[in-house]
Amino acid sequence: MSFKLNKNLARWVAAGFFATAGQMAFAASTETPADTDITNTATVSYSVSGVAQPDETGTRVFKVDNKVDLTVTGGTTNVVANATDQVITFTVTNTGNETQGYALDIEANGGDDFDANNVRIYVEDGTTPGFQIGEDTLYTAGSGVNIGDLDPFSGTGGDAINVYVVSDIPTSGGGTAPTDGQTAEYNLLATTLVAGSTTVQGQTAGADTFNAVDVVFADETGGSAGPHSSDAVEDGQASATGTYLVASAQLSVTKTSAVISDPVNGATNPKAIPGATVRYTITVSNAGGASASATGVTLVDSIPTNTTYTANTITLDAAAQTDIDDSGVPVDNSDFNVTNAGAVTVVIGTVAAGASNVVTFDVTID
Repeated sequence: MSFKLNKNLARWVAAGFFATAGQMAFAASTETPADTDITNTATVSYSVSGVAQPDETGTRVFKVDNKVDLTVTGGTTNVVANATDQVITFTVTNTGNETQGYALDIEANGGDDFDANNVRIYVEDGTTPGFQIGEDTLYTAGSGVNIGDLDPFSGTGGDAINVYVVSDIPTSGGGTAPTDGQTAEYNLLATTLVAGSTTVQGQTAGADTFNAVDVVFADETGGSAGPHSSDAVEDGQASATGTYLVASAQLSVTKTSAVISDPVNGATNPKAIPGATVRYTITVSNAGGASASATGVTLVDSIPTNTTYTANTITLDAAAQTDIDDSGVPVDNSDFNVTNAGAVTVVIGTVAAGASNVVTFDVTID
């Protein structure tokens, strides 16, 4: 599966802009910060001919090395075909013991079902939580630009930042519209940079350098299988997979009718003769798909020829509805011959996945 980012995306240039903005606070770390001096002094006391002598001491100082560690986490976003600006939220976290910068790259996962369109990366700017297309900063994948220095777990915040993959869902994938349960997956890779720069952080080779800050990669591969193709164990990189999951509502409408009385037989074995009352039952069901709800559901049912609507007989899930337009009073959102001429109108609202709503009303045969 191919993947191309829009080459015309503007590169943001103020890498330091993110040094303090848009970051999330975590609990304080128990790890000692890099470049901390560890000092230890041994003291020897002694006597000569029973006379105490001045203590002799020996001191050793060494520095804590830079443990480069990071994580990237992704998520799943439910989408429908033809939706625009759909967001998968990733989080890049500095889990090491030194401030680091990070660069981003992204690739499509070849094991999914379809490609999203117009795929972009934005970095949280911290002004308003959550993705804001006019507020967060567009980032060019693979540019090597520093998204901003992140502090290690220090209890002062600044150790994680949200990254948003934003895409449009196609109306077709492989010749047909993406269907429930199909996915488009993207692997986001974060590469550790030297703080305040676009220089990729390197690792110190060979033996420990006494009283200097060496660099040690301690990261694991991203996820159980290393989602991004270049992500490996202890390479200063981490990655995660984010998923667009097609989850459209699947509404069905079932309509039945039953004669409930007639002028001759009453309610005992009534027949469909003039003057008989017929009750319509309309069931609106959502088979669902990955917990997708249908919203703004409105039922309109025109009264058939040769029948007359029976006043005040609308019900929604067994609750009586009024015939008048009272949508602004929040009594109910049903009416007859108001919103739609000669028709029963019932605003059902939201039908959750796996749920059903039942509307009934009566007519008299002319």
